[in-house]
Amino acid sequence: MTQIDGVVTGETQEVDGSQRIHLWKDVSGGKSRGRCYGTGHLAVNLIHGVTHLTYEAEETHIREHDNQLIEAARAEAAAARADAEAARAAAAAANARAAKAEDDAAKAQDRTQNLEMKFEEFSRRMMALESGSCSGHSRHSSHPHYDDELDDQSVDDEEDA
Repeated sequence: MTQIDGVVTGETQEVDGSQRIHLWKDVSGGKSRGRCYGTGHLAVNLIHGVTHLTYEAEETHIREHDNQLIEAARAEAAAARADAEAARAAAAAANARAAKAEDDAAKAQDRTQNLEMKFEEFSRRMMALESGSCSGHSRHSSHPHYDDELDDQSVDDEEDA
């Protein structure tokens, strides 16, 4: 037995899609604040003029959600590519600075070796001069205007003359 609009009948009555949705809304408590609670994701299909409840809303939500995930993944990938490019640029700049530092270090090492060689030569000359003045050989000068005879005279002898 079926009761429709207060009338009890023993017959089975054919219900079209529109009536079925109307009955379903009534059984679920109807709309409250523009929503039909208890119907889950199918509630978006409960609008005026709908005759069939389908899962298209769910598929649409899934597609929209998938599209949102895809767009978020694309944005994240683009950001990662930008970060990678910035890291490559920073690495290239660091490599350039390192190459310049290596070049500067090589030049400094060359200068240091050159100065060490000059210092060793200077030290040898100083030692030669020092050893020559201590051994008495200082009397024999290689200067072209040096007179050895005058060197043997005393300073006091010159004052007397």
